[in-house]
Amino acid sequence: MPVKVLIIDDVAANRIVLKVKIAAASYEVFQAGSATEALDIAQRETPDIFVVSTELDGQCSTDLIRTLCAAPDHIPANVIALSERACPQTRVKFMQAGVLDVLTKPLCEELFLARLRSVSRHRHEREDLALTSDTADALGFDEAARPFAARGRVRALDPGTDTDRSMLQAMVAHTRHNFGFCASGAKGDVAVEKGEPDVMLVVIADDENEAGLTQ
Repeated sequence: MPVKVLIIDDVAANRIVLKVKIAAASYEVFQAGSATEALDIAQRETPDIFVVSTELDGQCSTDLIRTLCAAPDHIPANVIALSERACPQTRVKFMQAGVLDVLTKPLCEELFLARLRSVSRHRHEREDLALTSDTADALGFDEAARPFAARGRVRALDPGTDTDRSMLQAMVAHTRHNFGFCASGAKGDVAVEKGEPDVMLVVIADDENEAGLTQ
């Protein structure tokens, strides 16, 4: 689907020249000669990019630009303003109104088309990010941050052999939880602690099978 560009200029000759340049680059082009007409076309066609003259009918077009940028169907920063003269103050004023760039006439065609491509690319990137965020919300992936969780209390019944004890000690280096040992078969070692442990580890020798659980 071609990118839609709306040209907003009260001088018909300016609109025609711009339309020829933009259409030749495979964009779908619409034209508006006033702010009222521009808002009507924007509502009906939802253009992707707006190319707006800094003056319409002798009036500054910043109010129109703010309206376009604030519309819920339009992504901000997809407006390029065209000025008759290079003026830093004008540039600052229109950048504050929401435009991506202010280009001075007569336009450099290569620069102008490059800016159109840049705006179009950034718009699609923002749409993709918005879609990804909406999808995450819909699927429940955008979860609220979890509250702080205290470290768990893990206790292992001492297996009694150096090999198994070394294995358990190696586990301690890879856990953030509070890890300790209890003498094998000594229930009192567990009971004397404040509260029950969250996890109990039992090492059963190969020759003990299920009998090791009853000891």
